[in-house]
Amino acid sequence: MKKINVKDMGKKFLVGLGLSAFILGIGGATYADSLKERQAKEIEQRLVLNQASKNGLKLISSEEAKEIAIKTAEINSTEVQYIKVKLEQEDDYKIVKGKKIQYVYEVEFLHNGFEYDFDIDAETKEVLKSKVEPWND
Repeated sequence: MKKINVKDMGKKFLVGLGLSAFILGIGGATYADSLKERQAKEIEQRLVLNQASKNGLKLISSEEAKEIAIKTAEINSTEVQYIKVKLEQEDDYKIVKGKKIQYVYEVEFLHNGFEYDFDIDAETKEVLKSKVEPWND
């Protein structure tokens, strides 16, 4: 019969417990960081929408921008794997069709091994840019 050294088992347990706490601590920091990043993005979006409203502009919602992009890509929305929608106040689009573009939704999503990228005018709903590239996991 093999002898069990309780002291060694206790030390191994404490080392394992300490390592687990360290790993969980790192994961917690990562989660907290991603939560803060998400909150910062939400605040930024609210600020952009407030600025547009103060300028007397009526913008489409992020949900509408997403629907426009998916419809333009001729894809069923249930087949989209990941989607990112961001409203930005643009400097890149100066004048399109005699109108200054100020607010643009950037919509990105994955479908069937491809990454789709759209820029949509947040006032007129017009697709300003579309791009499709292969996507690797």
